[in-house]
Amino acid sequence: MKFNTFKPFHDEGIFFVKLRAYQALQNMARKSLERFLIEKFLKQAVLRNKLLIFYFTNNTALMEFNAKKEWIKAELRVIYKQNFELFYKNYALIFKDIKAELVVLKNKQEKEVLRKDGFVEKSTGNFRIHDNVLKEKFLKLQIAIKNSAKGK
Repeated sequence: MKFNTFKPFHDEGIFFVKLRAYQALQNMARKSLERFLIEKFLKQAVLRNKLLIFYFTNNTALMEFNAKKEWIKAELRVIYKQNFELFYKNYALIFKDIKAELVVLKNKQEKEVLRKDGFVEKSTGNFRIHDNVLKEKFLKLQIAIKNSAKGK
């Protein structure tokens, strides 16, 4: 994000001036939206080519912003006039119009639902039985299961 800064404060570097300008812009944007109850959906506000862009995380907040755009502009004018020294002279935050956009955030808590496949039979049914009586009973049972599976 570029900010037009021309006056660094006493011993601060240009980085801190830009950081404070960004913070002042965020505070001004949040303060202007407080009255409309959409402040909590504001992700950030960015100044680009004399256009103040509000990024929202909620589609309803975006529609509310567009419906009350003129009132938000009026609120911004009041805030700007109250802090003219800070916004204009110190940070050179100048904008002519406002706009809102939607930011789609990926939900980190959302997990993919894994499809559970049916049970896969791994055994073949072939095993050794040393007792002949038990062996015959299992053989009859095995034949009965195979016949019922075939539909006989």
